[in-house]
Amino acid sequence: MEFGAEAITVLPALLLFMLSSYLAFLTFQVVDSSAQKTLLTLALGLFLGGLVLAACWIYYWGISKKFQESKSGDISRA
Repeated sequence: MEFGAEAITVLPALLLFMLSSYLAFLTFQVVDSSAQKTLLTLALGLFLGGLVLAACWIYYWGISKKFQESKSGDISRA
């Protein structure tokens, strides 16, 4: 497994998930309703960003597995 794909997609996705969870929890501690809405919107945006990065990593992982399988199949034919 290459570290490059994880460093670009998985690790930031985990960081975004953790940060969005923290902000969602922090929303319950804030009394002002406009600040609550702002924090909740920010938390939702960070969560969706984490989902996008996780989906990109899954897509990359699927393509790299298919490429490795086709490459190993070509080598065995020779």
